[in-house]
Amino acid sequence: MSNFLFYLKVKPFIAQWLIHHYGNPVTFPDGSDENDCIHLFIRKRPKNADAATISKPELTDEEKQKHMLLAFSIPECRAKPVETYNYMSPMAGSALLEVIEWRFNNQLWKDLKDSFEKKFTLLKAVRGWCIDNGIDIDYDYTIKMRLQRKKKRHLKYGVDTRRANRKNEEDV
Repeated sequence: MSNFLFYLKVKPFIAQWLIHHYGNPVTFPDGSDENDCIHLFIRKRPKNADAATISKPELTDEEKQKHMLLAFSIPECRAKPVETYNYMSPMAGSALLEVIEWRFNNQLWKDLKDSFEKKFTLLKAVRGWCIDNGIDIDYDYTIKMRLQRKKKRHLKYGVDTRRANRKNEEDV
């Protein structure tokens, strides 16, 4: 882990999940998609970037309600030494957030997809998942709705994700 950090505005429940799994500052494992994304987009600091962009930026009151400012460690790389390559542009940060959201949604779906066919409520499964992943249960409905939207998108195309195996119309 290097001592060089950059900061991103992250949804609070995703920030809690990241801190629980990767620490604070967030340090992704070597060879991860997240580190690959950082290595791809990390640049030399532009000459016109002021010194204030190096320090921790401030969030407005409106932003504080929707996001947390989270520190990310820049991984060491022989091709791009962090002493020189330590700038993530806003677009690069946006790309990294897409990778993080994908990872979060992938774990959420993998862990809870079978909960649709169980005898307990999905909300109880989501609350348990939140506790296991370091997320405050105040976000349980938000996460439950993510799962339900995903399930609904699949159902729209005739893929019933509630069952382990689909029945063919000919088998009925």
